[in-house]
Amino acid sequence: MMKIVEKYLWRSVLVPLGFVITALFTLWLTFDVFDKIGRLMEKGPTPWLLAKYFLVQLPDLAQSILPVGILFATLYVLAYFSRHRESVALLAAGMSPMILARPFLICSAGLSLLLYFFSFSLSPTAQANREKVKRQIKKEGIEENSFSQLVYRSPRVPGKTEGTLWYIGRLDLRAQTLQDAEILIRTEPEGRDRYKIFAASG
Repeated sequence: MMKIVEKYLWRSVLVPLGFVITALFTLWLTFDVFDKIGRLMEKGPTPWLLAKYFLVQLPDLAQSILPVGILFATLYVLAYFSRHRESVALLAAGMSPMILARPFLICSAGLSLLLYFFSFSLSPTAQANREKVKRQIKKEGIEENSFSQLVYRSPRVPGKTEGTLWYIGRLDLRAQTLQDAEILIRTEPEGRDRYKIFAASG
């Protein structure tokens, strides 16, 4: 009996969460498409290149949408349970508060790990990739020696107690210069911030 209740609880959390996240992504993409599609269509891009322009930024967009999605979904589920007294009924039936909260905690932890992965992999280069696709649509030359919105983490060395995390606004390999750089000095392996260094150019 309890397994059936747990499945119902998971379904009650996952369905609103998926709906809210999908709705937020759809709304944002709809506004973005209507805002930019006219100017882009003047260049006569292929459907694939046009779709790539809007979709390549999704990892960066997820940084803003996923936290809001889990918040709205949690508030909706808790309000629904409170209105229909379902949480009271589940607790009165012998379900522990931890089991009741487990779907919320696991979903939040899973999305946090996903956001952490995006932060150090796809998100830092999402805007740069979008600009690259935009130049392809406009049939402009692509500078392979110039990159924007980069994140670099120094490799971990056994026995080393300090590491660096670089956020670079723009890197030009040809001129060997960088702009809008932020260098974060951290302890290793704890990852605690010690101090920051900012540089407009160098």
